[in-house]
Amino acid sequence: MLAPLATAALFSACGGGGNGAVDDTDTATTAGVDRADALVASATSPYCLRVPAATTPPGQRQVRDFGALPDDNQDDTDEIQRALDTLRAGQTLVFSPGRYLISRSLHVRNPGITITGAGATIHATNPDDQALRIEADNTTVSSLTFTAVTDVRRSAAWHSRIVVAADIGGGSYRTIYNTVIRNNRIANAGAPGTSTANSASAGGILLMRANGFLVANNTVVRTLADGIHVTAGSKNGRILNNVVRETGDDMIGVVSYTSSSRPISPATVLSSWNTRVENYLVRNVLIAGNQLGGQYWGRGIAVVGGQSITISNNTLDNVPHAAGVYLSREAGYQTFGVENVLIANNLIRNVQTMSPPYDFRNTFATSSRTGHGAV
Repeated sequence: MLAPLATAALFSACGGGGNGAVDDTDTATTAGVDRADALVASATSPYCLRVPAATTPPGQRQVRDFGALPDDNQDDTDEIQRALDTLRAGQTLVFSPGRYLISRSLHVRNPGITITGAGATIHATNPDDQALRIEADNTTVSSLTFTAVTDVRRSAAWHSRIVVAADIGGGSYRTIYNTVIRNNRIANAGAPGTSTANSASAGGILLMRANGFLVANNTVVRTLADGIHVTAGSKNGRILNNVVRETGDDMIGVVSYTSSSRPISPATVLSSWNTRVENYLVRNVLIAGNQLGGQYWGRGIAVVGGQSITISNNTLDNVPHAAGVYLSREAGYQTFGVENVLIANNLIRNVQTMSPPYDFRNTFATSSRTGHGAV
């Protein structure tokens, strides 16, 4: 029998993406609540799996009004950034259909805005600086396509495409509340077998110290690192109904390092344990209804350090290199351990029995399978 967990904590796994502040309370005591039964009910509830219908807030502004024009083959970075810096809470920045070029990362610094554009593509031309960086609370990014020029796998936050991260220096990040990333497409821009057949130099969607987040109904294809990566103390979130294919590492990764820099001594970690838990341990995340398969490296869903994570109703088909679902503390990377993880009602098949449909620079062909099981 697993230990009881508070009803409030269970239901907060179905939260995220709201308009109010998120309760930081992660544990409590509720008599008579069995965690396994409660989490199964929570994970399979239609209220968890249903993604609310998208709405368009009042106060639309067109990005073309700031000088960013689609399909003109001109760099639109300055114009889009000026638009983002001009909008205020409750306003929506709309991209007309077409292709917009950016040569460096864009920053969302003002809280409460929505960025959207059905039929619009934001194409990053610089492999070394290509993110849409969400640095403010209550931000929604929806219905956009993101493509990129890439060369080699990179590792910094600005090498991913949609990033929730407010770097405050020294390897620390400010908490970002209530982020919604939905109905976007992160996709390859070129022909298979070429460098431009990749969509991001690192991850597709990266969340660092996000509190109360919804990542739903996105398609992420051919990133050079993880498709969706959650780290740096992110908590109280939902990753629902996404399609992730042919990535260069874990399709969905939850990773909790004990420090922003390594190596670090165990004595140092223990001396500031509560602070490190708050800053670095990923907690209370629901991963449900996702369709995953065909990456050329890494695991399907990985929880390398995490607490109160539910993995439910996902389909993983063709995980060529490693485990379908992987739970671990990795000493070499000095991560936290894994606690209170529920894996239920998933379809996992073709684990290390097939080759990937896409293999960037023969990564899979020149490596060995791990021999890990489906879970």
